[in-house]
Amino acid sequence: MHYRWLPISDIPVQGREFYFTGEQEWLAICAENNLDYEISQGMTAELGVFPQKHGVYLKGSIKGRVNSPCCRCLEPGVVNIDHQFELFEDFEETQAEQTGAGILKFENSQWMINIRQVISEQLQLAMPDKILCGSECLGLCPVCGENMNKGLCRCGSVSGDPRLAVFRQLKIKNK
Repeated sequence: MHYRWLPISDIPVQGREFYFTGEQEWLAICAENNLDYEISQGMTAELGVFPQKHGVYLKGSIKGRVNSPCCRCLEPGVVNIDHQFELFEDFEETQAEQTGAGILKFENSQWMINIRQVISEQLQLAMPDKILCGSECLGLCPVCGENMNKGLCRCGSVSGDPRLAVFRQLKIKNK
């Protein structure tokens, strides 16, 4: 699918379905939005676009697998996606905001929709806030940067924050 902006007047009243299945489409979506995702083969998205009197109703799904670096140790983390979505984009609200980088825009006396942007936004919403390689990931050593999942690091145990070293000398008497 080579086009970015599609005139809503080109979509019939009963709606139109769009499918995203090709690897090149997913690579383009990730590149356009600076997403650090590696899309596995078999990733699919379906999007139904239904023009309404005051906006556009969108309904779709995204299914597949995404690889991205673990937020603790930077090893590959795998996320299985099965995301369903429905949303309504209002013409009046969009015209009031008109930031230029949204799903809808008004150009040459007609409304246009960026269906790739819809899929991109929904892909990002389907992803977890923090991607982990595993639930027991220990992350990297804060001193030497060694991956703690592969064993103990060379720098030994961390004695804590050096700014709090004064409190380690503090003695508390029990009565």
